[in-house]
Amino acid sequence: MRTVLERGGISFAISSFAGTLINFIIDLIGNACGIFGFISISPDFRCLFPTPVMAAYVNIFLYGLIGATFAMMTVIFECNRIGFLIQGLIYFIVTAIVSVGITVLFWQLHHHPAALICTLLGYGVTYVIMGFVQYRRLKQDVQYINEELA
Repeated sequence: MRTVLERGGISFAISSFAGTLINFIIDLIGNACGIFGFISISPDFRCLFPTPVMAAYVNIFLYGLIGATFAMMTVIFECNRIGFLIQGLIYFIVTAIVSVGITVLFWQLHHHPAALICTLLGYGVTYVIMGFVQYRRLKQDVQYINEELA
């Protein structure tokens, strides 16, 4: 349990920082291009809070929550009694519920189709990469076990 919490905490911090940094860069570019006062948060999301600053803080927290979920759910791949396909399915379901739920409900991306499509494509690519990495790792483990048995 400690390992799961450590992974979650570290990933929360990294995801929050990375999300903030990316938003900062987008905001700088927007303002440099003449869109003064540009904030890279959905206007619909901003309306949910009394101030834009509060919306920004919650946004940072949500970045961290998504990252922590992805990191903490990797523990499912350490359960040797569960098959790889079931592990991947559980990982996909839990992380999709959290990440897509935050994306659609909190960030109000269902009002912004292009942003929603890009976000969903990003998640899809993430799942493909994670699946590939886990498959390679599993294949190496099986190869190592076979070599030890031989």
